[in-house]
Amino acid sequence: KHKHPDSLPVFFATEMWERYGFYVVQTLLALYLALYFNWSDERIYVLIGSFTALTYISPVLGGWIADHLIGQKRATILGGIFLFSSYIFLSLDLSDHALSFALAGIAVGTGLLKSNISSLLGNQYSKHSASRDRGFTIFYMGITSGIILGTTLPSYLNRHFGWSVSFFSAAIGILFGIMIFAYGVYRYNIKDYLPYKFCLAKTIKAFILVTVLWAACICILNYPALANAVFLSVAFWSLAYVTYYMFKDSKKQCYKTFVILILCIISVMFWAFYFQMFMSLTLFIARVVEPKLFGIPFPPPYYIAIQSVGMVLIGLFLARDKSRRSSAERAVRAG
Repeated sequence: KHKHPDSLPVFFATEMWERYGFYVVQTLLALYLALYFNWSDERIYVLIGSFTALTYISPVLGGWIADHLIGQKRATILGGIFLFSSYIFLSLDLSDHALSFALAGIAVGTGLLKSNISSLLGNQYSKHSASRDRGFTIFYMGITSGIILGTTLPSYLNRHFGWSVSFFSAAIGILFGIMIFAYGVYRYNIKDYLPYKFCLAKTIKAFILVTVLWAACICILNYPALANAVFLSVAFWSLAYVTYYMFKDSKKQCYKTFVILILCIISVMFWAFYFQMFMSLTLFIARVVEPKLFGIPFPPPYYIAIQSVGMVLIGLFLARDKSRRSSAERAVRAG
């Protein structure tokens, strides 16, 4: 009655390879810019900060495009194609000015894929399924597995074969992800979250929006002043939107919305500190810390992998604990 859908491994593997590619770039980019292009720290922080912010903002538009224009399945595959092309481009011997084209494509691809894969998984469970939470815990373990691979394997490839091979491995990873997802859609008849009917006008509109988003990302990555203006505008309008509806609702709902607002602010502060692992802390470790553990090479990205290993272990414990509780509840109801 409460078993997981047969398609769960498809979502697990797709998201694992998507995260692998993303963390290949996320963990190596600061070192790449510092060691290969000799950029100053300030310039590195501006580019990586803008790139990371775009990958978290773009899913808003990616989700809208899927819901209103092309459906979740097609948006997910289109995002994968964008990521594959961008990783291939990044693996070429680019000039530092051409980096923005590849990074903008990664931001767009992440926005299209990341915002829709979770919706598709949720749609595989019935509305009141007792296994939904545990299914998403398993799904998140797939994400974490991709992070572990993306923070360890690329460093080995870079040490023995160079930057290009490391970034090319991200393209191979997302190619696996696209193939697995496409097979899963065919094999398990995965449905869109909302019914989809082909419409040429909507498809053209989606193509235009994706192109505009990509061009906007390129501009933001190339012009720090524009990046600051865009991100401050997003923060201002988001705060204004939440505040407006907070006072428009009932008093009880107003308190709930206020709590959500506080949690959002705390979350922003947490992630601002967390992503220092990929910027200032990565460069600090590379310059100051002896990159060995018991005589074994231990480059900066490995430090990021440690906390991901911990999350996998905790995830296994939580999934097992939820399984036991579900069994106990069923036994109580039956008895």
